[in-house]
Amino acid sequence: SNSNNSSSSNNNNFNPSPMPAPSPAPKAPLHRSSSSASNGAPSPEEPLELKLAQQRLSPGNYLVHFTRVGPQQRWGFVWDAQALEKRQVRILDKLSPKTISDAWAKDHPTVLRPGDELVRVNGIGDRLEKMTVALTGNLIVCEFRRANATSAP
Repeated sequence: SNSNNSSSSNNNNFNPSPMPAPSPAPKAPLHRSSSSASNGAPSPEEPLELKLAQQRLSPGNYLVHFTRVGPQQRWGFVWDAQALEKRQVRILDKLSPKTISDAWAKDHPTVLRPGDELVRVNGIGDRLEKMTVALTGNLIVCEFRRANATSAP
């Protein structure tokens, strides 16, 4: 009830000019997820991230960390439907515009590439169904395998 009270009274009395102060709030996790992953700033939500970041990665694999406020914010991964159906693997096809992954990719243009395979979510990689469930969370650490990693010597 406190937030309800402050938003209705403050909008009338405190903000006479149309300041878009509340509107950038949903975007904050996008930038925080990318900056906290790169500068290592501790946050109460990151024990999972830190634990997973320390696990051994296979050569050619990389981790990407994302956070969101809730499921109304979409991650934005579009998977290759044929690979998913026939081989039970998640191959990145593209990123949906105006989603968390799309915003992150604009800041990190060389990281997520079409053809890369999602091999683990939050350390889970043994079953597609478990990975799907992990993707419904609000903090995900995705391990991708580079599309060309298999052709490396």
